[in-house]
Amino acid sequence: MKEKEEQMEREREKEQLKGGKALAEAKAKYEEANIIREAEKRRKEKLESERAMRAIEEQLRRDKEERFGKKFDGTGKAADTASGKTPLQKAESGVKIIKELYPEFKHPDVAENCFKLLRAYLSNLLKDPENEKFRKINKENKAFVERVRKVDGGLIFLRAVGFVDEGNFLVMKEVNAELIKSALQLLN
Repeated sequence: MKEKEEQMEREREKEQLKGGKALAEAKAKYEEANIIREAEKRRKEKLESERAMRAIEEQLRRDKEERFGKKFDGTGKAADTASGKTPLQKAESGVKIIKELYPEFKHPDVAENCFKLLRAYLSNLLKDPENEKFRKINKENKAFVERVRKVDGGLIFLRAVGFVDEGNFLVMKEVNAELIKSALQLLN
């Protein structure tokens, strides 16, 4: 009888251990499922928050366009509204900016020195369009920096006639002689 009781006691202990293990496994599965649900909930909240932010940014963009009449890109900066202009009109804009911002009585020789250097660049290009030396402008060159780069409108003019940024240089890939001749007339 004592043996039966001891055996029953051992079986109860085994059952308790099995029940404890099963309970621990169930609890672990429940906690894991809870973690997954919480992660999914946070992911959905984050997506919803991002959607709301995009909607707010879009509304702000539309408001700015409505108020200022300009297209704005995703960064909130005005997009290039000059893209509807011809290269010659862009060059004219550059010259106009230089003349308006640097009048002779306020800034003696600033505009004239800028125009002289721009005329030199374009004249050299017309004389020898195939010469690589005339098709590249070093953006770090002291004369360029002082006379063109620091003058608002100078880079606008050069880009309008066909120069593009390539590292430390402005490079003329294709020489459009007609555009350059017309642009030269604007500088006189």
